[in-house]
Amino acid sequence: MITYEIEYPPQDLLSSHDLVHVLKFWNQDSNGEWVLKTKVLNPHGINVPVTDILAAPLSVNKSQGCLTSDNNGGLKYWSFQETANNWCLSKVSLPNFNHYSNSVALAWSRDGSLIFHAFDDKMTIIEFAHFGKFVGEGDNNTLNELTLDSPIQSMKLINDTNLIIATHNTLNAVNLLLGTIVKSFDLYPYVNGVYKSGHLDRLIACDEKSGRIALVINQKLKSHDSKTELSYRSRVLIFNSDLSARLGVYTHNDYISCISWNYDTDFIFMDTQCRLGVVSTTTNTEIADE
Repeated sequence: MITYEIEYPPQDLLSSHDLVHVLKFWNQDSNGEWVLKTKVLNPHGINVPVTDILAAPLSVNKSQGCLTSDNNGGLKYWSFQETANNWCLSKVSLPNFNHYSNSVALAWSRDGSLIFHAFDDKMTIIEFAHFGKFVGEGDNNTLNELTLDSPIQSMKLINDTNLIIATHNTLNAVNLLLGTIVKSFDLYPYVNGVYKSGHLDRLIACDEKSGRIALVINQKLKSHDSKTELSYRSRVLIFNSDLSARLGVYTHNDYISCISWNYDTDFIFMDTQCRLGVVSTTTNTEIADE
């Protein structure tokens, strides 16, 4: 297990504004308890936050590794080393941007060879072996970088063929074999600034077996009485793997906080009332609340 924390110093000191960013690696003992194995202070430098953490696929060191990113384009790979019996920093990609952004997202191919790193409005493909920008074999048209219309909020890789990229304004399907965006539709009329940077990632889920994509759209309902509490309605839109077909639309009577694939045939969501719901794309067309 990997956790990330921010430690705040005591007040009324010269260092009161110097936050300590902490990356922790945990092991599970024979009793099922989590035990701290390694603690790293300021893993990306002093006062530099960790913006995203992505666990390695099984093809890379049996998934005993992870990527961490920061808000200046930096990227680091941490792995468990048997010889040292500890977690170690294995690969580093130094920051290469002259500005800061909290719009950062990561994706990793299942074979472990390629990393997709989104920073602000640009997506870069990195070859894991040398931790540098991907270069095709004698083909100058190979896709290794793509600039989108606005800051990127989320990325999902589907069957190592389609990369779903959600920006502030659009939802895009990038065919990695063709090296181009094959489908896109406008998100702005629906989200319209409702979500903070990174929050949209919790509202997109992918079925890694079928390639189906679930997207949550939360809508604030108009109220004639300003004194009444805010009310919301949400919709879960199901698309195929390249966004070319909408397979279903499901409605819920509250704000959905997050949605996730259940590693079978369904999507599970939680709303702001802590209610769980299931969106099934195979057995029925209704949401089943638990």
